[in-house]
Amino acid sequence: MKSLFVGALMLLVSFAAQAQDLDPVSWTYELRPLKGSTDVYELVVTAKIQKGWYVYSQNLESEEGPVPTSFGFESLEGVEYMGYVEERGKKIEGFDKVFSMNLVKYAEKIEYVQIVRI
Repeated sequence: MKSLFVGALMLLVSFAAQAQDLDPVSWTYELRPLKGSTDVYELVVTAKIQKGWYVYSQNLESEEGPVPTSFGFESLEGVEYMGYVEERGKKIEGFDKVFSMNLVKYAEKIEYVQIVRI
């Protein structure tokens, strides 16, 4: 049941990382049980980012800059999504001259974590 859930859920997760035949970001995912619970898990989507490349946060101050990372989860029977997708990684914050705005981006590796109850 869990592997079927993970497979179906990952088909529904929408994200893209492309740049002219380059693939600077590799994506993996896993389902981690929360300690002390038999029905609550962390769905962890991990992006490993090549040196010199970045992945932008889901939460940017304006839509006039780079495209933020986004996730879309469809409703699945028996699955409850709890809260928002959390970002865990090497956060880089500051003013970006190219976009003339403050940005949050990640280098090396970032984990996006969504809590789910099955």
